[in-house]
Amino acid sequence: MSESDLTASWISAAKAGDELALTKLLAAYHPRLRARAEARMDAPLKARLGPDDLLQEVYLQVFRQIGRFEDRGPAAFLNWLYTILDHKLIDARRAGHRQARDVDREQQAPAVASADSYLSLLGTLQAEGGTHSRVVRRDEAVGALLTCLARV
Repeated sequence: MSESDLTASWISAAKAGDELALTKLLAAYHPRLRARAEARMDAPLKARLGPDDLLQEVYLQVFRQIGRFEDRGPAAFLNWLYTILDHKLIDARRAGHRQARDVDREQQAPAVASADSYLSLLGTLQAEGGTHSRVVRRDEAVGALLTCLARV
């Protein structure tokens, strides 16, 4: 039996629910998937998420969606795996950008109370309308002030 025939039989068995066949398929394609993940992950993404972590997400999706796979030729399965991997990379980058954006928007509380920090608090309390985050910051500032006053 040729390699392509063996792969085709594993694909057929995996689509029928044979987890062992799917495991064999993923093991056979793992080196190519890992190499693609390594090549397409930049340093910041690798710092948050290793290639094996990303591949674990890919494999989970493959296990869930193998029944939807349409065999359209010898390279179809590998291309399908690459498509899933590429989408997981996009999702991971977007998640990283969201996290970075949220961290950049955070305001640190002053370590020591000073006239500037009181003026800043007063400005926050007096701010009207604006963005949702500005309204939330104002509400948080009011809550913090009320908590402090309750302790006095």
